[in-house]
Amino acid sequence: MLLTHDPGDCPHVMIPGMAHFAGTGPAGQCCGDCAYGHYVESARRREKWWCGKVALLPGGSKACNRIEPHYAACKYFQARRTAPGRKEP
Repeated sequence: MLLTHDPGDCPHVMIPGMAHFAGTGPAGQCCGDCAYGHYVESARRREKWWCGKVALLPGGSKACNRIEPHYAACKYFQARRTAPGRKEP
């Protein structure tokens, strides 16, 4: 029997587009709660969740893969002060 799961729910899994391994951040936190994460509009006018920390790391790319905001937080997690998609004060 083949079992499928969401890779962001597994601890210590490297997901393209994330700054570090999923699940290495604070327990119970997810990418959607992180200050580095934000929505961007794609070419098809659908919103994508994007990790801004990836572009800040050495060798990081500004053209990152889409990630899901419910993925387990990585070690670079920083709690956001506003709702996702809004600018920090």
